[in-house]
Amino acid sequence: MADEGDNLPPFSDDLLTAEPNCFVVGIGASAGGVTALREFFKHVQADSNMAFVVIQHLSPEHESSLPALLQTQTSIPVTQVTEEVRVEPNHIYVIPPASYLLLADGRIRLTAPERRRGSHTSIDLLFRTLADAYGKYAIAILLSGAGSDGTFGLRRIKEAGGFVIAQDPTEAEYPEMPRNAIDSGLVDLVLPVSVMAEKLRGLSERAHRVQFPEHEETVQAADAATLLEILQLLRLRTGHDFAQYRRPTLMRRMARRMQLREISQLAGYLTFLRNSPDKLEALFRDLLITVTNFFRDHESFEVLGQEVIPKLFEGKGSEDQVRVWSAGCATGEEAYSLAMMLAEHASRVPDPPKLQVFGTDIDERAIVEARNARYPATISLDISPERIQSVPAPRGRALPDQERIARNRAVCGAQRPA
Repeated sequence: MADEGDNLPPFSDDLLTAEPNCFVVGIGASAGGVTALREFFKHVQADSNMAFVVIQHLSPEHESSLPALLQTQTSIPVTQVTEEVRVEPNHIYVIPPASYLLLADGRIRLTAPERRRGSHTSIDLLFRTLADAYGKYAIAILLSGAGSDGTFGLRRIKEAGGFVIAQDPTEAEYPEMPRNAIDSGLVDLVLPVSVMAEKLRGLSERAHRVQFPEHEETVQAADAATLLEILQLLRLRTGHDFAQYRRPTLMRRMARRMQLREISQLAGYLTFLRNSPDKLEALFRDLLITVTNFFRDHESFEVLGQEVIPKLFEGKGSEDQVRVWSAGCATGEEAYSLAMMLAEHASRVPDPPKLQVFGTDIDERAIVEARNARYPATISLDISPERIQSVPAPRGRALPDQERIARNRAVCGAQRPA
């Protein structure tokens, strides 16, 4: 099996080795972004106790004047990162053109891409590494710009328990980038730039007031009873029963919604949901978000490729079928990963059986993405160059084997409640 992500920095869910000392805000901007960034930092207090990492799309040949422009709007130190640097609260770090970054162990490290990715992906990469490193202390902001860079990385922020804010498209000079993010359903707040700093301060302050236990046995009886009432409301509204989900996971996801709504007690959140039942849909979407990417657990896929898949083909010929079910497939990465591996093995046997992969999920929005099968260039972090040729292309460009892999061998559908 080919190594995935050759020559790329080692992204991991375990990069964070200690509790962060502050929130870290990743800000992505493109065309029209300078105006928005200057307005944003004009309102950020010097003692916000947050760190800011800024990426703006610029040509690699263009020398960025952004640090100097931002420094005119704020007394917070603005640094253009040129070497490894420790992330400190009350600092602004600007990533230079033609670079992407790795955030790990409280440090920023710049890395030059080893291979071309085609369209802009620097903001997606920022949000991905920000989520991996800072988890629930990560905040992503998308400002004015063209294209869709950043949208794919937002899912990683939400998976990790972080927050997502987009500039109100009606005030953005170029609304396409924030609009694409909003349309994805991953944005928590849509705000004018001038009020974002105040909202960030509120999120930071409430983070320490809304705390729930990490272990099920330490959940208080009163909170456990309130949680059951919230789950009953969810079931009545959506038809889905979350009663068997791990309590700490449920509590963490609810704590996120409570921070956004400025509610500090679970009983208060129950009252809020009773008075605003339409907000149950937002909680439902948060509970459905799952960590996913291509070949996510490499060791498990190695075992599949070496020990399981060959046995599925034993004794089968062209008149037979191999069918695989990917339950809880989310946006389809696991289903398509399985389809690629099956196709690879089929190419090595003389008379292979017909192949089909079924993917199901209760999240209908995720299933729509899986069916569309359009993924950005950042999937090159998870897939080898050879395999990436068989994956549906970003923004609808056709690549070899796209129809064969994505359409003929993978079928994704919504899983309805009983």
